[in-house]
Amino acid sequence: KDGNLVSGFNTNQNSNFNGILTSTNEVLSGHENFPESKYYDIYAYGEAEENFSRRILGDATGELGPFKNENYESQAHHISSWYGDEAYYIYSKIPWVERGSVSYLGTQAGIFAFTFGHGSAHNATGFRIVLAI
Repeated sequence: KDGNLVSGFNTNQNSNFNGILTSTNEVLSGHENFPESKYYDIYAYGEAEENFSRRILGDATGELGPFKNENYESQAHHISSWYGDEAYYIYSKIPWVERGSVSYLGTQAGIFAFTFGHGSAHNATGFRIVLAI
């Protein structure tokens, strides 16, 4: 954000890296420095999770389109063309990509699901380990 790396949302929901907190624009300091830039992608700044044009090929957000909206329990969800898995893109207030999704979404929480997050750990989202050869 504005050329600075984003740690997360607030002092309770963040990656524990030194960086901007999006709820207050304050800088979280006294924690770990971000690793070398070769270990993460920086996405273009955006205001809405519907802006999939900021995706990057190679991180699985770029390969999973086209995307559409579908209602699930009277709530609109973004889903990908790959098996109808959940697809929410990061934006300025929630800047971290989470792989996987919450179990209550059932089949939308498949292996191709991705969503946005604050950078903090929690017990509601699954994950998978990927080995690329």
